Amino acid sequence: MTDIVENGGIGVFPPGFTDPVANPDVPWAVAADADQPDPVPVDRLDEEPADVKAEDRGQQVADELAAVPEKPGSGDVGTAGGAVPGIDLRDYSRDAQQKGWGAPCSARRATVTLRAARVTVDVRLAELVGLIMPANEAQGYVYRAADTGAYNCRKIAGTTRWSNHAWGIAIDENWTTNPFTSPLTTDKPRWLIDRWNRYGFAWGGDYSGRKDPMHFEFMGSPAQAQAALELARRELGNNQEEFDMATSEELKHLIIGYGTRAENIEKRLDGQMWSAVIGYGQRVEQTEAAVAELAKTLEAIRAKLGA
Repeated sequence: MTDIVENGGIGVFPPGFTDPVANPDVPWAVAADADQPDPVPVDRLDEEPADVKAEDRGQQVADELAAVPEKPGSGDVGTAGGAVPGIDLRDYSRDAQQKGWGAPCSARRATVTLRAARVTVDVRLAELVGLIMPANEAQGYVYRAADTGAYNCRKIAGTTRWSNHAWGIAIDENWTTNPFTSPLTTDKPRWLIDRWNRYGFAWGGDYSGRKDPMHFEFMGSPAQAQAALELARRELGNNQEEFDMATSEELKHLIIGYGTRAENIEKRLDGQMWSAVIGYGQRVEQTEAAVAELAKTLEAIRAKLGA
């Protein structure tokens, strides 16, 4: 499989790509909303700009590569990218733009809705991420909304290189229990790491220096992302059933029948979804801003479901 030609600075779209945002069979992926940015670790914001001036985004790749990134060490990860041909989880010789993902901060993005959290990624990775993370949830791992996120237009701390978060191809999960530090401190089970590795994502916990266990990043091209997606569809199946379970019949009825009025969300969240709310330590009925944000997300899901 090969990529098609560059598309207006936003990278290449491989043969077989279907837009998950426009696909009614993928209701858990919606168009990213700039007014609802993903959370970002506070210590990263202290060191890296949350917003980058437009003129900085045209910086040449050669200059960005002047600072060599930390490379994974000799942990349990093999040199092959799991089951995806051509991906080397230790190969940091090219950045995302050189792999065909386009200029940083420029690609179309989609937000993937999980049980409690949500992550915004490049639209070409959205369906794949939306299969992997719910599979992890189904196996018992809990993602917290307050400290899980993906896209952020910023550079790597202390360098001129763009972070893979600026392309929406990196995800930070539960960073309060997976801090950027040494020695390694993580709550991630080995099976979760192996699953990400299998579909072409390197784990920051395998870095040879300071460990970054919150962090997973896709190491391949858009064409390899499509190959990983096709594999995940066969192995993990369609996420519709898991999405139904996560939202529950009660919440689906709320979305379809009652709309997204905040007072209805408060009432039903208190009973049906309280365990999810407790996961990120915030009573929704006491926080108007959180209720409004969730209402907006539910409205987008409702539109995808075609109610």
